[in-house]
Amino acid sequence: MNQFEMKQRAYQSNLKNRALQVLLYLIDRANKEQTCFPAVPTIGRELHISISTVKRAMRELVEAGYVDHSEEEKQQVTRLVIAQYLTEVRDAGVDTLILGCTHYPLLKTMIGEFMGQSVTLVDPAKTAAHHLERMLSERGLRAAQENEGQAHFYVSDVPDSFVQTADLFLGEYKGGPVEQIAIDKY
Repeated sequence: MNQFEMKQRAYQSNLKNRALQVLLYLIDRANKEQTCFPAVPTIGRELHISISTVKRAMRELVEAGYVDHSEEEKQQVTRLVIAQYLTEVRDAGVDTLILGCTHYPLLKTMIGEFMGQSVTLVDPAKTAAHHLERMLSERGLRAAQENEGQAHFYVSDVPDSFVQTADLFLGEYKGGPVEQIAIDKY
């Protein structure tokens, strides 16, 4: 897909303005292999937006489905986002990387490819789930498997954003109340 087609798709998307702006910036600077690796501060400076806005925009690109491994242009954007966040870490020579954000396990394969085979990726969500299961069992609070519970989701972002992207995270979103919380209060 050429740059014109990528831009056309970007404009047809439902991305927020900041995410669209960053996506178009990346498309404009891509070489013929459709790769580019500008630093986050460079993007912010050239677009006249803050570094935190650039990072939010990149997260929004991931949340908007630019993780879809079936579409080449979405793979490329995801690779650019990964490079933005992890080039410095990879170049530092780390041997273990903890996937400490809710989005990272979705990107585990691509992060692994970027970091290389010598880096061990740790997904703390699995460990946390196992510890929670054990703790609930020890305290007699774990429900029997035949009992279905009700899902209630607490998010730090806008609930509508979660509902739109829940399938990415959950595989299949079956509904349930979604409530926004102020994470700094916990």
